[in-house]
Amino acid sequence: MKNAAINKIVRIKGNSMEPLLKDGDIAFASAMQSYTVGDIVIFFYQINGVEKILSHRIVYEDDYHLYCKGDNSLNLEEITSNAIIGKITSVERQGMKTIIKIRKDLLKEFCDLSKKCGDEWESGNTQTARAIAKRCYINMLKICKSMEGKGSPSYVCVN
Repeated sequence: MKNAAINKIVRIKGNSMEPLLKDGDIAFASAMQSYTVGDIVIFFYQINGVEKILSHRIVYEDDYHLYCKGDNSLNLEEITSNAIIGKITSVERQGMKTIIKIRKDLLKEFCDLSKKCGDEWESGNTQTARAIAKRCYINMLKICKSMEGKGSPSYVCVN
């Protein structure tokens, strides 16, 4: 499961990365030398013994692992950098391609909250995790709405 390609194109399936990425979007990813908290990555992951390819955000890391989570999901996925295919750098929706750029201060706050959601979920605090997940979704929606049409170089969301 090495970084398989320099460039990869995938179709987003499901709603785990909404509101930023939506079902049917086409995501463009590139292999990088390293990956960091806040990056949205495409990676291999085992679910019930079946290898899947997921597109989720890295929300924190330790010395050995990266922990990914969908912006609109509850659970964390523990991976190594070898599982990563690439970082999503742009998305096409309805024929319009948009570069995803992230303002670091907003992203750090979002990732911290997202990690807290995953931790609560893994601890069995489902009600708390769901409440935090709702806050995560609302925060990402506000970030997207605040930057719509401004052509901001700091964060561009796809419409």
